[in-house]
Amino acid sequence: MPIERKKACSAFTLVELLCVLLLDSVIAGSAIAVLVGSIKAYEQILALTEARRRGQMALQILRLPVENAGLGIPANAEDFRAAIQIGQAKVTDLSLWNGPVSTDGNEIRLVYAVPPAP
Repeated sequence: MPIERKKACSAFTLVELLCVLLLDSVIAGSAIAVLVGSIKAYEQILALTEARRRGQMALQILRLPVENAGLGIPANAEDFRAAIQIGQAKVTDLSLWNGPVSTDGNEIRLVYAVPPAP
């Protein structure tokens, strides 16, 4: 009786499985790195957009006072101090300023008037 050989089962070897695992982990690591970079870029753009929106809102609030700074108010420091004096009384906070637009340290001070509606 002839000896029959069993057909060999085809399977992956341990070395092949380890190579595939290594390759998959490199691909997954790269994908995670790209994803983390994209998330950080999105957060930076979101923060920049929020800062720009807040800046525009602050500029919108300050637009009218800055446009009308010194409107009808003398620019000369002496004339300015005389203009804010009402009879014998003075507006004490304003009397120390040098004009309708002045600075003190990090502060910008504006005296402004809103033009009347036509």
